Amino acid sequence: MKHFVYKTYSDVSGKYYIGRHSTDNINDGYQGSGLWVKRSQKKGNKLITKILEYSKDQKSLFKLEEKYIKKYYSDSKNTNCKRASVGMTREDVLGEKSPRYGKFHTQETKDKMSKSQMGIKPTKEVRMKLSMVKIGNKNALGNKARLGQPHTKETKKKLSDRKIGNKNPNYGKTGLDNPFGGKHHDSETKKRIGEAVRLGWARRKERLKNKTK
Repeated sequence: MKHFVYKTYSDVSGKYYIGRHSTDNINDGYQGSGLWVKRSQKKGNKLITKILEYSKDQKSLFKLEEKYIKKYYSDSKNTNCKRASVGMTREDVLGEKSPRYGKFHTQETKDKMSKSQMGIKPTKEVRMKLSMVKIGNKNALGNKARLGQPHTKETKKKLSDRKIGNKNPNYGKTGLDNPFGGKHHDSETKKRIGEAVRLGWARRKERLKNKTK
């Protein structure tokens, strides 16, 4: 088996990724697992991979890869997200460790990002997955501290008061000034809303029934 450190790069942008690979076939077409590599491949961009140096075994391969990453890490064209020869963890990109820490998108970039998403609607399958994530205690998926803990009446009132009257961002907006102005629910959406409302009332009745017992 061959062990080596490789460099995958674009001769258009000049960007590159450094990684390690062990294989019996050096022509297996492997170009790396880095985020930039995967995104470039998905876009259909042409990438070139060349071997930088061979290693005698896998143990020394890690050290060899780390040597090359550290050497080129400060290069603006380098796309490696970490200096070490190990996979990324969430802690590696938090705060100042993030490659985008202190950086902001330009208005031009924001406009491009916005334009690229215009007219794109999530599929029914995606909408269902998003819905399932929010069901029951899963609703606290991003906030484990609140898992299974409903808001108190006082907290609910505070949350409600923030949106009452002119505190509501859509207060006074009518017609086309309203975010939903000129739009209409299709029959499928109306059906889903109706089912959700009926389910909500059924749950309320059940709770009231249990309280009176």
